[in-house]
Amino acid sequence: MLDKNAVGASLFGFVNQAIISNLTIEKATITGYGALSAIVGAVTTKGGSINKTFIKGCIVKKSTIESRSDGVVTDGMAIGGIAGMVDPNVNLWIDSCSVEDCTINGAIAVGGILGGGTVYSMTQITNSHNRNTKVTASYNCAGGIVGYADTLYVYSCSNNGSIKGAASTTAPPGNLPANSIYNVGAGGIAGGSGLSTIISSRNSGTVQGSRGVGGIIGSTLVTTQPKTYYNNTFIGFCSNSGNINGDSYIGGLCGEAQLGAYKSYNEGMIKANSSFAGGILGFAPLASITNTANFNKVIASSYSGGIAGSILAGSLGINTNLGEVASYHEYAGGMIGRAGNTLAMNYCSNFASISGSSYLGGMIGEVGDARKWTIMDGVSLGFATFELASTLVGFVPFAKIVGESGEILVNCALTVLSLVLNDIDILSEGFSVFGLISHGHPEIIETERLKGVITHDIAMLESDMDTKLANKTDNLSFASIKLRSKDMTNRFMSNRKTLTEWFESGTNHQIYSDAMNYKRGLLSKQILKSKKNEEVLHTVVSGVCCAVNSALLFVTVITFPEGVPAVALMGGALALVSFGNSVSATLDDFVENSVVITQCLNAGEIGQYSSGGLVGQLQQSCLISDCINMGRSNKRANAIIGVVNQNVTVSRNLNVGENWYLFAPPASVSYFGNYCMLGTVEQPNPVIMNIFSLQDLKSEKTFTGWDFDVKWEIPSNETGSFPIPKKSEMQFDKPNL
Repeated sequence: MLDKNAVGASLFGFVNQAIISNLTIEKATITGYGALSAIVGAVTTKGGSINKTFIKGCIVKKSTIESRSDGVVTDGMAIGGIAGMVDPNVNLWIDSCSVEDCTINGAIAVGGILGGGTVYSMTQITNSHNRNTKVTASYNCAGGIVGYADTLYVYSCSNNGSIKGAASTTAPPGNLPANSIYNVGAGGIAGGSGLSTIISSRNSGTVQGSRGVGGIIGSTLVTTQPKTYYNNTFIGFCSNSGNINGDSYIGGLCGEAQLGAYKSYNEGMIKANSSFAGGILGFAPLASITNTANFNKVIASSYSGGIAGSILAGSLGINTNLGEVASYHEYAGGMIGRAGNTLAMNYCSNFASISGSSYLGGMIGEVGDARKWTIMDGVSLGFATFELASTLVGFVPFAKIVGESGEILVNCALTVLSLVLNDIDILSEGFSVFGLISHGHPEIIETERLKGVITHDIAMLESDMDTKLANKTDNLSFASIKLRSKDMTNRFMSNRKTLTEWFESGTNHQIYSDAMNYKRGLLSKQILKSKKNEEVLHTVVSGVCCAVNSALLFVTVITFPEGVPAVALMGGALALVSFGNSVSATLDDFVENSVVITQCLNAGEIGQYSSGGLVGQLQQSCLISDCINMGRSNKRANAIIGVVNQNVTVSRNLNVGENWYLFAPPASVSYFGNYCMLGTVEQPNPVIMNIFSLQDLKSEKTFTGWDFDVKWEIPSNETGSFPIPKKSEMQFDKPNL
């Protein structure tokens, strides 16, 4: 099919309420304007009712599918291997399909399996795979499985093809509105989405682009005018092993989004030519990241972190970094490069070196709001809502949970996690009410087989991640011959594993989350002199990514002359690609910070001034307690905190790492119960720390006021042993400050 003006150029151009199964297309060449694929061009709807289509067991091999090009500009949108476009009010389910050794090119919303899902569409893709298929989008949203979908659910999918989004030098299409977004979104599974859930999926392909590039999903950016908003995504039991690179907002799993992530890992190299790079996440205004790991190097010009480049608000729990973190300039941390003023962090660990020019930390480069941020101004925390509640019932297993109005991302993520961990049978409920198929063709779904695939993939991910963590930490080497650092690290990792097993049992994940919020709340009540209640912003931004259905695409082609780029003609509807489901934004402006960092461990080497073994710069009214620094300094950094602001609480922390300048800087800070091994800092200050010998380390009696029932333990009474975190205080109701 070589009609470059064609819309819906496919085996089936336009389908409605269809069942399509077990087809194979090989050595096809398809060129057109939009809604292109080898199997289905566009999945359409009749009137305002919700229409459902099911595609299963289809394979596309050694084919080329691309939108029209004049050799300079590639035009068109919604280009996919199995399906091109999903219209509004359509529920599409694609199961057990694959594209193999193909080339798929387009301008906007280009994916290995699906190109684009329009606003108010809902797409579920299960057990589908991109095998060695190269996907390229010249402007926005390239994905190994999905280019862009408004509401998206992906289970047990994989990509090993090369994914290429726009380059930063790509000029914008002509005649675009001033607030248009372009050159955004490239992901190993999805380039972009509205609200999305991605479970038990893997990427091993290289992903590159400009802004918002991730191993699993690229970007959920909604708009940057007049404020910046993001949609929510949840990533669970996923992994990336492909190298991820771009200009800014680059992450091993997610480039930029409001993110919930659980038990997922990255082992690809992450590089941002400009700013915001993280082993898991590039940037998020709001994130809840639990039990993740990064195993490879993270590099950025500034704002680089083993887990996240930057997070404005949220929580990090039980995360581990084993990849070197480097910023050519400032702000690098084992967990986060730079964090905002509302954060809870517990039981996180870093075992890799952190390098840069300034503000480096084993946990965080800088945390707290110094009232002088500029790049973060105008970024709002959002509560995602669904306005089409009737579409949620009985199609996507987890949709009814993720989309409930008023739920913040953290709670949504935990609820989805609960279903994944404890009730995989929820899949049966979702599939059985899929009315189109249940009437007369129930056998085509193969519910038990699909449940088995997802359960198997989750188990494999868990096994892989646990094995990699064990092997990587077991191979660590430590400079000190006096300390039993390796034994203490192995015990800490054993405690970590016990904690994750507890977390996954019953509703313990909710107990953990509630405890973190409670402790952060205690700090807020203690330090908050006043709280300015901003007006609640119900800035509802309607989705316009692929906000044209296939009929409008057709009208556009026949209305405008050949040779005029359709991207320009359709203006904002095509350019504002990352709009998704409506977003209600709520903004609370705290006068004071509310940051709690507890029971964290650093064993990585830290360099440069204005840097610390735990935090590079700790802003006003933050708490850091019950943490340990085992790492070394290669320059004149401080053992715990590099630079500290006023009204900070630093309590019950331990340094056994060597070659530090100070324990922490003297300031208007509440220091109590802190300990430092003799000879590890150049200028010890007994006012802010207790100094002890190597022999004292192995005795609980040395550490006055420390909780050895819950928070700490000394695993051995042999010389060189020292305290390490034991149980998480977040396993218990109402932890104390």
